[in-house]
Amino acid sequence: TQSTWGVTARLMPDRTPYVEQLCQVLTSAALKFQRVDADSIVKLQFTGGGQSHPQRIIVNIKEEKSLVIFYSIVAWKVDDSQRALAAEYIARLNWRMKFGNFELDFRDGEVRYKISMGFGGAQNVRSSLQMMLALSLKIFDPAVTGLQTAIDGELSPQAAADSVALS
Repeated sequence: TQSTWGVTARLMPDRTPYVEQLCQVLTSAALKFQRVDADSIVKLQFTGGGQSHPQRIIVNIKEEKSLVIFYSIVAWKVDDSQRALAAEYIARLNWRMKFGNFELDFRDGEVRYKISMGFGGAQNVRSSLQMMLALSLKIFDPAVTGLQTAIDGELSPQAAADSVALS
C-alpha cells in the first residue's frame, strides 16, 4: 500500500511505471525526448506545431508519491528591471487559469508553466499524461507572447493577460 496526502492506495505489482507510460505518450506523439534519470526525469525541447517560442519541458515523476509534474520553461529570462511587470502579468493570468499556473523566479528571472497531478496509485494514466502534455503545449505560446508584450510595454500587464485565450 501507499499513502499520499492521507489517501491510501494499493499499488499493483504489474502497473507500468509512470515514466514508461509518459515515454509511450511522447513516442506516439512523435516528440523527441531524453530520459535523464531512468526513474523520474524526462526532458523535451522543441519549437514547432505552431509554436513561436522555444519550449523546454521537464517532467518530474515521483513514482513513490504517484505524482507527475510538468514544467514548461521559457527559453529566456526576464530582466531584473522588468520583473515587477512580469509578476503582475503572471498574477493576472494565473487568476483566470483553470489548470496549472505560471511561476516567476525573482532571483534569476526564469518563468515557467507548471501543471501537476497526483494519481493515487492508479495503473493506467496515459490519457491524463496526454491531457497534461496538451495543456502544456496549448497555453505556453500565447502566454509567453502575452508576457513579452507586457514587459516590452506594448500592453499593460492586465491587457496582456486578458488577451490570452485560455479556453
